[in-house]
Amino acid sequence: METHKNNDKQEIASHGMHSMAGGNARALKITSLLTGIYFIIELGLGIYSGSIAVISDSFHTFSAVGGVLLAFIAGRIAMRPSDKYKTFGSLRAEIIGALLNGSFLLVMAIIVLFMGYMRLRSPIELPIAPMLVAAFGGLITEAISIKLLYSGQKDNLNMKGAFWHVLQTLVGSIIIIIAAVVIRFTGFLAIDPILG
Repeated sequence: METHKNNDKQEIASHGMHSMAGGNARALKITSLLTGIYFIIELGLGIYSGSIAVISDSFHTFSAVGGVLLAFIAGRIAMRPSDKYKTFGSLRAEIIGALLNGSFLLVMAIIVLFMGYMRLRSPIELPIAPMLVAAFGGLITEAISIKLLYSGQKDNLNMKGAFWHVLQTLVGSIIIIIAAVVIRFTGFLAIDPILG
């Protein structure tokens, strides 16, 4: 009877090990590479333009890179086989990875709120073209990443965390477009830190 229970536990753990195999790991690798390259470009455009919305979105992109890498590492740890001390293997690593993803997003939100507050106190003139380049580049990068992560996030908590990181940066790109359009047609500079 005890042997049967252990076999059931090992079978469940073995099933969980396959949750990061193949497609999910590949999707996470490609997504982290795409978002990592784009983070550098976007941060440069944000610094050049002085836009809080672009800088803020670059931080979100950086958090997405971290979240995706964390999901990949946690998934690899979770694939370790079970033993007599860890009858379910290291599957908790995926849950811990998802928790760290969420915590990182919270910290980034606090930093961006502070930056926005400081810019509201002293707005600056912003060039629109770099903002739009950053936003449309982000939309392309994030759309590809979302497509890569979508199927894996349906049944894997860790993949879901990575998916939501990237989805959040997609929303950030849309916000940058809105800020650029408002500044262009109204001259209302405060929209940048408000939406950032």
